[in-house]
Amino acid sequence: MPEIGDTLPQAKWQDADVPVDLFAFTDDEMVPEAAVWRLADLYGPKSRRHLLSPEEFGVPEIGHIGVFARRNAALWPRLIA
Repeated sequence: MPEIGDTLPQAKWQDADVPVDLFAFTDDEMVPEAAVWRLADLYGPKSRRHLLSPEEFGVPEIGHIGVFARRNAALWPRLIA
């Protein structure tokens, strides 16, 4: 975005003292893994990357926001661990 650093403040996420967990899903067609990892790069070395697949949890699909669906409750402990 050309506005960052000009009319919008420059984000300094990499200076944060806390780690950030970022989750990507193998079947997310809206925000693919590569896009999530680009965001992780902005958070710097304290970002932790997690790639989850439906097969890993015995569910038919996760998708983009399906992780929050009750049918995918098997994933929830992994998100808060």
